[in-house]
Amino acid sequence: MTPWFVAGIGVYLVGGPVVHGLHGRLNRAFGDFLMRAAPVALGLIVAGNSDCAAQDDDGCWTSANGRALEGVMVGTAGGLAAAVYDTWVLARGDEPRIAPVVTSSRGTTVVGFGGRF
Repeated sequence: MTPWFVAGIGVYLVGGPVVHGLHGRLNRAFGDFLMRAAPVALGLIVAGNSDCAAQDDDGCWTSANGRALEGVMVGTAGGLAAAVYDTWVLARGDEPRIAPVVTSSRGTTVVGFGGRF
């Protein structure tokens, strides 16, 4: 595994839970982490049980060694499902609060939006 792959998995695993934790929803943060970690762990277990060598350039994705591909598919599908569930269900109530802002100073007026995200 490349360092970028490991970093991407790490950000995926803790990104959503950190946001829930910062919003004071620790139970959701813990549940979200477990929901994200389970398919990744299962995919790594399935792929790890294949006979595919890390540097093998032929046969790792064939039907004879399909367990590596199955592991990737399990991890990807489960991870996407967890992210969608997090966005549509767990993140309810975490909508950003946006308010218009108008500031005037020394003959200059600034109009914009501010809020908590």
